[in-house]
Amino acid sequence: MAQKIFIKNAMVLTATSLILRGLGLAFRVYIAGILGSEGMGLYQLVFSVYLLASTFASAGITMAVTRVISEQLTSLGRRGIIKIANVSIAGSVVLGLATAAVLWLISPFIGDSIVDDTRVIPALQVLSISLPFVAANAALRGFFMARREVAITSRSQIFEQLVKFAVVFVLVTKFSNFTMSEACIFVMAGDTLSEVGDFLYQGIGYLKVRTKIPVQGNPPLPLSKVGKKLMQIALPVAGVRYVNSILYTIENVLVPALIGIFCASRSMALSQWGELKGMAIPLLTFPSSFLAGFSMLLVPELTQCCALGQKERMQNMCMVSVHVSALLSAFGAVCFGLLYKQIGSLFYNDAGVGFYLLILAPIVPSIYIENVVDNLLKGLNQQVSTLQYSIVNSIVRIGLILPIVPKWGMQGFLFVMIVSNIITSYLNVHRLIIVLHIKTPWVKWVVCPAAGALAAWIAGGAVQMAMLRANMSDLPVICGVGLSAGLVYLAALYVTKNISREELSVLTGSRKKNKSANIPSVLHK
Repeated sequence: MAQKIFIKNAMVLTATSLILRGLGLAFRVYIAGILGSEGMGLYQLVFSVYLLASTFASAGITMAVTRVISEQLTSLGRRGIIKIANVSIAGSVVLGLATAAVLWLISPFIGDSIVDDTRVIPALQVLSISLPFVAANAALRGFFMARREVAITSRSQIFEQLVKFAVVFVLVTKFSNFTMSEACIFVMAGDTLSEVGDFLYQGIGYLKVRTKIPVQGNPPLPLSKVGKKLMQIALPVAGVRYVNSILYTIENVLVPALIGIFCASRSMALSQWGELKGMAIPLLTFPSSFLAGFSMLLVPELTQCCALGQKERMQNMCMVSVHVSALLSAFGAVCFGLLYKQIGSLFYNDAGVGFYLLILAPIVPSIYIENVVDNLLKGLNQQVSTLQYSIVNSIVRIGLILPIVPKWGMQGFLFVMIVSNIITSYLNVHRLIIVLHIKTPWVKWVVCPAAGALAAWIAGGAVQMAMLRANMSDLPVICGVGLSAGLVYLAALYVTKNISREELSVLTGSRKKNKSANIPSVLHK
């Protein structure tokens, strides 16, 4: 039964992640058509400040609720679990209200003195209204993750994206003549109302799901103990994330200003920033949808493995997760490296976006693997370490940005991105290896995926040249090259026996007990 639930939830989360990323990408393409590259740069400025505020409102909440409820599921009854959830939601709302009030009041100062663009002020004030709902949604999401009720959060997030689309579409249609500042307000209004919709959807789901919790169990924990358990997990995570978010926001405000110094044009700097952060990066990270939902689901699984002392299963799950991530991300790098022009042209009709995809394609594996390993480490109670690495990374990035970007512009920033992503990915993977007490399987994680990617690159490149000679349009070229490269890549993995059914069964716990003694551990292969 547990295996079936895991597989079902994994499929739901993966499908949801694909849908959400797809909707998010479609939304980016839609608003890019409204705002243009400069408007996307302005949008990124607003959103970077908003992310800092939302971090203060919700950091550590989902992880704390997930882990505390996961640990208590087998001991507490319905009243005890509901008490933990209610305390989490109430505390989150209070924190969200406080953060919203601060953001509303300091928005004029941010626009005048920090961002140096008064167009962001009304947009930030609109976004501040969403913060109590952001915090409450984080707590509810932690409850559902712990209960393995992922379908509800999946549907709520899809509903959230649809609300955002609808609000922006209605506002843009109703007010046909609008300035760039007003267009940003429309987009932020969509974000705010979508968070409200998410809260209502999850709230209704919470009222239904809590009646399914078994009544029998130990008495509820005292309120002080519930608060202490939540704080012990949330505060260290939140504290480090606060610092990390502050540094991230500094970087996102600083880089456009420094690029403006290099090219002597604020408008051009915002355009380049919008192309990179608002248009290219969402495309580059879209394929990670196949990994995002699944890796999040592993957090409560690993937490329970730790609690039950299932060391070998915990080790194998992490090893196979990184291996699968390496395989998928290597193929993603091949596709972006070959099809950068076609992808940039198809989605945005912008050559600049394609250029960024080409430059960043080689670090796709490090980006994807870092995201997966980050979730694995959280499940192993190593979340503070990952956030500390992020802080170190941000400090290094800012230290490199200050001297490099004014002299080299966007090319300098791309260099900084590549260096910092490789460093952070290495630190996280190295930490995982230390925690698991294993040796790095370089052949499975690096050599075989790289060899398969090389074969796929050669085959895909040959097909691409033939299709371009035939003057085919972007979409057929993308499909033809992707299919041919994918088939060659799968063939290479099959020939090298780089992944097995046994490894995948580790993630779902599907190995039969009566045969387990005859199956060697994945760790020692």
